[in-house]
Amino acid sequence: MVYVVVTTVFAGLVADYSKKHSKLRADLEVFSQRAALAPKAIGDQIPGLSALPFPVFKSRSKDSCHQGEL
Repeated sequence: MVYVVVTTVFAGLVADYSKKHSKLRADLEVFSQRAALAPKAIGDQIPGLSALPFPVFKSRSKDSCHQGEL
């Protein structure tokens, strides 16, 4: 199993953004569960960060607060 690490900076951004987007924490929970099971299936590894002791992936996730908006 892979662990999803949330940095302090990211947690702060989530706290601020979730004030206006009530479904953000639930969306991130689903995303984190999927990422822990199969990170390569939902994201791309960032090769420039290969010196870290763990792989880092970038990915995008749907924002259920904005479904159907253009």
